[in-house]
Amino acid sequence: MVRVGAWSDRRPVAVAVAVVAVVVAVAWGIAGRRPPGDHAERRASWNGVSWTVPAGWHVTDAGAEPRHYRAGSLVEGPFVSTVPTGPICRAMPGGWTCDRVDGIRTRPADGVVAWIMSGPLLAVPAANADPGPPPGACAGSPGGHAFHAFHAFHAFRVLGAPPDGVRVTLDGCVYGPHLADHTAELTRIAESLTRP
Repeated sequence: MVRVGAWSDRRPVAVAVAVVAVVVAVAWGIAGRRPPGDHAERRASWNGVSWTVPAGWHVTDAGAEPRHYRAGSLVEGPFVSTVPTGPICRAMPGGWTCDRVDGIRTRPADGVVAWIMSGPLLAVPAANADPGPPPGACAGSPGGHAFHAFHAFHAFRVLGAPPDGVRVTLDGCVYGPHLADHTAELTRIAESLTRP
């Protein structure tokens, strides 16, 4: 009888502890996810393309001049990054030069420097290619990894249909110990690409 009484006295405490553990586990799981439509994101747009970006990230015009690109080329769009970036074009003694790497002023210890490019659809499918990050773009910081939005080098997303459709891509560099988290965030941005 004493054992039964002792268990009976502890039973409400054990049940209360179990209930608290379940509530904490559920709350932890919910807090770990970003609910759709929360205020931690904002919309950005450029050159007929729109996307969702985390509120604390920078969206900076790369300063590219579309008229300097061949007809049908992917045009260098804005940086989407966790650190400030600068223009990709600079004056040289023989004229202007534009290189995406020149706009990457800081390579974060734990963050992202990515960019959007877009261009018209072309008649030759093989020409509808994404050049990917330029050589050396992800160098200069420990843990720099290239990111290609659509899971394959030279991949892009088609938005709309000919003759007004565009091809668009998101490439970049992911740095630091939170590689999986940053890669998941870039994937969400890529999936949010639409026409405004």
